[in-house]
Amino acid sequence: MRWYQDPSGSLHIAIHATRRETMPALFDRVHLTITLRADLDDELIARIIDQTIKWFCPIAAMFAEVGEVTAEHRVVRR
Repeated sequence: MRWYQDPSGSLHIAIHATRRETMPALFDRVHLTITLRADLDDELIARIIDQTIKWFCPIAAMFAEVGEVTAEHRVVRR
């Protein structure tokens, strides 16, 4: 598992991934757990994350070619 947290503590992203056992050992599943500390609409955040993964993120697009990319989010109210 890898994670990123911005200096303000408002955004935390944990990445869980598995690789194939055969060579080349490509990632076959990547799951993002995104935690936001903000006063934002939960449905809006879900839509933004979904569209980012499906349409705008080239890294997610590369992973999706060889495996599954999923995400979940949590909004922590300030």
